[in-house]
Amino acid sequence: MRLSDLATLAFNALKEKRTRTILTVLGIMVGPAIVIAMTGMIQGFSIYYQNLILQTFAPNDIFLSPKTPGSLNSYIVYQIERIPGVEAVVPYYLIPASINTPKGPMPTTIFSMNVNYVDLVLPSAKPYSGRMPIEGSYTQVAVGYYIANPRYPGQPTFEPGDVMSVEISLPNGQTETMSFSVVGALKEISSFGGANFDQAIYTSDALGRAIYGDQYSGAIVVAKLSNVDQVANAIQSRYGNYVTVQTVQQFLTFIKQSLGSFEALLIIAGASSFIVAFIGVTTTMLTTVVERTREIGLLSSLGFSKRDVLLLFLLEALIMGIIGTSVGTLLGLGGSYVMAEVASRLFSTGPNGTPVSIQPYISPGQVLEVDLTMILVSAIGGLIPAYRARKIEPAKALRYEV
Repeated sequence: MRLSDLATLAFNALKEKRTRTILTVLGIMVGPAIVIAMTGMIQGFSIYYQNLILQTFAPNDIFLSPKTPGSLNSYIVYQIERIPGVEAVVPYYLIPASINTPKGPMPTTIFSMNVNYVDLVLPSAKPYSGRMPIEGSYTQVAVGYYIANPRYPGQPTFEPGDVMSVEISLPNGQTETMSFSVVGALKEISSFGGANFDQAIYTSDALGRAIYGDQYSGAIVVAKLSNVDQVANAIQSRYGNYVTVQTVQQFLTFIKQSLGSFEALLIIAGASSFIVAFIGVTTTMLTTVVERTREIGLLSSLGFSKRDVLLLFLLEALIMGIIGTSVGTLLGLGGSYVMAEVASRLFSTGPNGTPVSIQPYISPGQVLEVDLTMILVSAIGGLIPAYRARKIEPAKALRYEV
């Protein structure tokens, strides 16, 4: 018998047992829906944060931070500059401060570094208005985006041309109030790793040097792109007792590893749903074979071969698998966007609550892999009942009473 005719008979048989078919299809569609939705959201997270890092920092940046106060100083910086493959070492100071405003103090951090190297180590820090401070100036500053453009109503704004009063925390525990001229306002920078760039003040390293001397808060090493790992390993081996060393690639690897645990849960959830689908298809088809024993005998007496009987029931399982997988795939794709939107609203990149924007991603190859796996599971689930139907003898089947 032609395969198309068998497929038509199988589809009509499923329509006769509509409720049972719908329940089985629902069990099948859960697997693709969960796997595709979760995969899309997790990979969207990964892509978002990887792009966030690469947009904020240069790919050849190496970050140094002192293990103890004063362990990163001018001598260490000088020695690192002499390592082959190093193009520049830019130390910086992070100075706790607060901006004096009519509504009270507004916490901030002064990022003090050689402004001539800002484009090299922090390429995303670009003024949308005004300019960066002159290197060596104690009184000129550029302000982060949310200092110039507060996110909440009623907060004071600071634009180029304004003068701001800032209370600086000194190493001895005392404070000192200084006045600064705002010469620039920076474009929005996505905050990362607890560093709130948009709420910071940027000035030359002259201020930090006057307060802390050569006891740096950290340093950014710019290496040749092809030598990043070698330079990082050299710094770690020579000065690992004094500084911690991290590269942009290590940040990216950390993100992938962090999301790896979610992917493990995804595999477990996907495997569980696939097993449930297999059991559902097998149970449904076994029940169908029992109920249609006399029909099987009638079909055999009308000229259906055992191969035709096997294919008929196998096609019923395949049709349910294809329908359930197709619906589950559509729900999974739509669900990934819903979950990504919810996650975007729940998570933020910094203490100021800067919203993230996650776009789910799943490759067509991954979707195809999930779909083919579920269809194969459905086919295997229907194989045993189909084989059982094939072995039914027509004479016995015609005398069978349910």
